[in-house]
Amino acid sequence: MERLIIEVIESLPEEYQFVLRAHYLGNKSSEEIAAILGVPAESVARIIKAGKAALAREIGL
Repeated sequence: MERLIIEVIESLPEEYQFVLRAHYLGNKSSEEIAAILGVPAESVARIIKAGKAALAREIGL
C-alpha cells in the first residue's frame, strides 16, 4: 500500500508532494506541516483532502 501512495503522490503537482509525503509517510499533522512551511493549516488541510481524493480514485473507491 505504501508503494501505491508514493506513486499517487508522485503523479500530483509538485507543490502537493511535500505536504502529502509529510502527512502520509511522515505522520505529520496539518498543523505541523503548516508550521514547517509557514502557511495556514487550512491550506495544508485542503492539499491533504485533494490527496485523499486522488488516492481513492487511483485504488477505485
